[in-house]
Parts: sequence; structure tokens; C-alpha cells
Amino acid sequence: MTGVREMVYRELYRVQIVYGKTRWDYTGGKHKVRVPESEWLTLEAPALRIVPEELWRAAHARLDRTRQTYLRSTGGKLWGRPEAGIEARHLLTGFVTCGACGGAMHAIKRTSRRGRAVVYFTCNDARVNRACDNRLSVPVTAGSTPRSWPRSRRTC
Repeated sequence: MTGVREMVYRELYRVQIVYGKTRWDYTGGKHKVRVPESEWLTLEAPALRIVPEELWRAAHARLDRTRQTYLRSTGGKLWGRPEAGIEARHLLTGFVTCGACGGAMHAIKRTSRRGRAVVYFTCNDARVNRACDNRLSVPVTAGSTPRSWPRSRRTC
């Protein structure tokens, strides 16, 4: 996922090579400093192009359209998912947030001891990058509603 993101956002994949964004400064020790954009040297190298220009523009147009359709509050927090014409496999995907960190929760599949696959909602930040301490997960079952969950789970 991060590799694709880099290809979409880095100018290098569009064959714009930029030299001189930083330089070494030896005053008070050796350290790098940023250089003003007016001093950068930008070179075009079309022979090294990985992503065609038409595809680059189409990807950024799609990203802009998607970004504009998301509903956000005045603080920038996501309110809901846009209509994309794609049905999510699990109804609450994109809406459920972690009670501890406020991050997104996603559905994962675990195999039980009997070999049966069970789907759970779990905090993405806790599972992927350990940024959240919430290790609890909620099972997603056919017809799962808060009323059908055990009493101990309703209060989460």
C-alpha cells in the first residue's frame, strides 16, 4: 500500500528529478539544512518515466474527486464514507471507530481452534502499528446487532 502511495505522490516517478533540496552546513558542526525552492535544480528525464503522464493525471483526478466527496466536520474528522458504488463486505466498515484512540476499526478474519473462520472488528492502530492500547475485538456474526451481543459487550 505504501509503495503505491509513493508512486502516486512522488514527483520522481513522474520523471521530475530535483537536486539541491538540502545542503550540508558546517557552522556549529556538520548538519543538513533545507534550501529555498527557488534554488532547487529540476531536471526532466522522460526516458526514465515509470508512470505515464495520462495515468498520473487520471490518478490525481480520482484522488481529488474522492477527497471532495468525504463528509468531514469543521475539525476535519471524518463523518462518513462517500457513495462509491462499491458495497462493503461488512456493514460497519468505515464507520466504526476505536473508543480508546478514535482511530478506524477494520474487519479481520481469525480461525478458531475448531478451524472455523470468524470475523472480528479490531482497532487498526492497535493491530498494525501498536499506536493504541486497545487490544479488544468485537465478533461480527450473521445478523449481529448490539442486542444479540452478550451484556458485557453492549457497554463497550
